[in-house]
Amino acid sequence: MKRLLISVIIIVIFSSCSLLQTIQTVQKPEINLKSVSIGAIGLTEATINLYLNVNNKNSFSINLSKLDYNISVNNYLVGSGIKNNISLGASKSTVLELPITVKYSTFPDLFKSIINKRALNYKVYGRGYLNTSFTTFSFPYSTEKQLSF
Repeated sequence: MKRLLISVIIIVIFSSCSLLQTIQTVQKPEINLKSVSIGAIGLTEATINLYLNVNNKNSFSINLSKLDYNISVNNYLVGSGIKNNISLGASKSTVLELPITVKYSTFPDLFKSIINKRALNYKVYGRGYLNTSFTTFSFPYSTEKQLSF
């Protein structure tokens, strides 16, 4: 009985090491801004749709139950939101549409910073949620780019 227990413990340890080695080889998806469109326009706010090109460099699919996202431009929070049920195919690029509601009151300071810096630094950040049969894993993500003109 002792030998069986020791054998099981050794198998679990080696399989855990193998799992940890696999987890370490996971590559972060690459995120780039593809385009922007204007959605609904109201009296005090507007909806802007950001289209992000997400390149999953891994040889396996990534299926997220939820994605919390925040978008800032030149360090001004422009908007945030939640997108559910996202599937990123193995070794594929996927276009994600992220709608954000922008308050007009943020425009004067934002436009002033863009004109003064002659650049538009945008940052997309938040948390992703991955459901498994045992638990839900959450992880932070962030990408930052600069558009100069």
